[in-house]
Amino acid sequence: FSCEGKLKKISVAGGDAEILCPIKTIRGGSWSREGVILVALNANGCISRVPAGGGDPQPVTTLDSTRGETSHRYPQFLPDGRHFLFTVLPARAGKFDTYLGSLDSPKRTLVLSAGTGATWAPPGRLLFALGDKLMAQEFDARALKLRGEPVSLGDVVAPTNNLGGPIASAALSGAIAYATVWLTNQRLAWVDWAGKEVATIPVAPGPYKLT
Repeated sequence: FSCEGKLKKISVAGGDAEILCPIKTIRGGSWSREGVILVALNANGCISRVPAGGGDPQPVTTLDSTRGETSHRYPQFLPDGRHFLFTVLPARAGKFDTYLGSLDSPKRTLVLSAGTGATWAPPGRLLFALGDKLMAQEFDARALKLRGEPVSLGDVVAPTNNLGGPIASAALSGAIAYATVWLTNQRLAWVDWAGKEVATIPVAPGPYKLT
């Protein structure tokens, strides 16, 4: 987590937080079983690696100026602990590119383009949004390739707060979590501090929400 301009870690059992490195504006991170942390240290910049014990961040991706890239963010390690997914900004034609990167090479490969970044979901799926639908597509983590066609999981998903952010979270067990949007027609009214309705507002019911 980030706090007071520092990337920090803390044991799930409690105790004091440890400082790993300086940070500006975090845009996602991932921690491998081999003790490597990938993190986007800035809203505009590349992906860096940091030892789990702390140290100087070292870049593992490079912005492609010829494509007008401004940010690499939301890295996610794949099971081998060497390859990872990350999202590139800006969006192109309303879609964000998700690339496959490696700790062992500066080369990268385009995996897919979607309305959000992608989430690796064990045992072998990528989750992302197309339009307002949650989608899943098979991904071979050994061959590092997509398989088949994307399949809609049916739900209308809530948009992410940050550009290029993943739309879901996945556990090693295969369970996934995501937010849905179910907007129904609402009636607007004035209420007092106790929450008691004191007057109606003369507008037609609609899918209103607080923003």
